Amino acid sequence: MVYVSIDRKARMRIEHVELATVALALTTLLAVVLLRGESMGLNNNQHRAVYLNDHLAGSSAAFEVLDVLAQVSGLEDWVRHIRDEIAQDRRELEQLMSSLQIARGSVRQAAGWVTGRIAELKTRVDDRKGGDLQRLELLETLALGIEGKRSMWAALQSASSDDARLRGPDYGRLIARAIEQRQDVEVRRLKAAADALGSR
Repeated sequence: MVYVSIDRKARMRIEHVELATVALALTTLLAVVLLRGESMGLNNNQHRAVYLNDHLAGSSAAFEVLDVLAQVSGLEDWVRHIRDEIAQDRRELEQLMSSLQIARGSVRQAAGWVTGRIAELKTRVDDRKGGDLQRLELLETLALGIEGKRSMWAALQSASSDDARLRGPDYGRLIARAIEQRQDVEVRRLKAAADALGSR
């Protein structure tokens, strides 16, 4: 039998990785069980409720990511600006849900919050110092969320041609704002990539 000596720092890193892995697995399992039960035998009205609540939960995850990015020196004002815009988008979605008489799903909102926390934990494990790599990964997470939001507005715009109840929001404006947000994040993502991955 061979024994391998592991120093304290390496052992702590392994424990953090295991914690992140277990938390992610448990969160995924819980979401699958709960959402599968909610999704059986749904009609179109219920499809809308599931879809819109999923994206509402996504905004909760975005806020968690932004809370971490706000701690990065030099990003404070930018984070405040884009957080305000995402909050406006969230209110637009909530107004649409209200007009459709769709209640906020507590399970999905909780899942969104947990997703944001898992993303934060994962990036902290990858970059214990909270440096350039964490910034890169958080910006990529935010970019994916914004792209998902743009896709949602485009999907609702398409569906609104068949359902007048979906025609309230100005989808063209919302899509354009999401594209601008995505481009804005991309500038900072590429800068973070150069800092984290480039030669020094």
